[in-house]
Amino acid sequence: MVSKLRKYGPPVIVLAVFIVLWQAAVAVFDIEPYILPSPLAIASNTVSEAPRLFHHTLSTLGV
Repeated sequence: MVSKLRKYGPPVIVLAVFIVLWQAAVAVFDIEPYILPSPLAIASNTVSEAPRLFHHTLSTLGV
């Protein structure tokens, strides 16, 4: 368990910090979504479009 934490912990922390800073930058500098969408907007859109994305993924894979 400790070995996995040492191996995967730092990259996960760096990714989390990057996403938090990205969200903060978009909010603080009031960046337009068409220039740089926030991580929350991307996640929200991904969830709402999941069925269509899944359908197109299956088509792309030829299933």
